[in-house]
Amino acid sequence: MTHRASLASVAVIVAVSVAAGCRQGQPPAAGDFFGDDERPACCRIYDTQAARGARSDAALYPAHFTGSSLNSLGRAKLDLMLKDNTVQFPLVVYLDLPADDPQAPARADAVKSHLIDAGLLASQFKAESGPNLAVQHPAAADLARLSATDTVPARKEADAAAPQMDLGALAAPPLGRKQ
Repeated sequence: MTHRASLASVAVIVAVSVAAGCRQGQPPAAGDFFGDDERPACCRIYDTQAARGARSDAALYPAHFTGSSLNSLGRAKLDLMLKDNTVQFPLVVYLDLPADDPQAPARADAVKSHLIDAGLLASQFKAESGPNLAVQHPAAADLARLSATDTVPARKEADAAAPQMDLGALAAPPLGRKQ
């Protein structure tokens, strides 16, 4: 067989393989297992956790806006907050924006508009300026107990003689800081 004939036969084999291997319109593997309306339990659990986390935090930051409009991140967070139906209304959205933000009123209007478009009545939500103080707590008490986490539990005498490695010395410094 000549070189040209072998190249032609390879090209035909590749073309047939590609045509036979590419099946258009096939359902995904899970499509046969789960019905169209059914989501796997693990996905439903994830969705519930994400919705409850978004509703618990309930704050929108400058990253949730592009100019004075909600961006896709902001819309997604508000939509997650609406999916959590375990908390009573009114839905409170905290706009944690800089105090001197000239776009703050327009951003609050964008949030209100999105929630109304999602089907809420104006009486079912509030947009408040500032951080969500319900999810914050003073750190002083936790810092006072921090030294208690550094203690080594009592060990048997055989273990006491073994040398211990200081794992803190192996840790890299935080980003942006030099040692």
